[in-house]
Order: sequence, then C-alpha cells, then structure tokens
Amino acid sequence: MKKSQKNEFLTLIDNSLLDEGRANELKIKIDALSTKSFI
Repeated sequence: MKKSQKNEFLTLIDNSLLDEGRANELKIKIDALSTKSFI
C-alpha cells in the first residue's frame, strides 16, 4: 500500500465510524482493498 492510499483508507474508516449506515459499504471496500493489496 502506498502511503497516500493508506491515509485514504484510514480516512474511509474514520468516516464510516461516524455513520453506521455505511458499515456494509465500508466492509465491501475494505474487502476489495485488502484483496488488491495483499494478493
């Protein structure tokens, strides 16, 4: 993960914590990012 990408990722998590309604959307994004980043 690039540093800027990591910051964006953490911002996404922070934003989602403020809005529980987006939890599923966030999970999908995390799964997608994790798959791209770690395979």
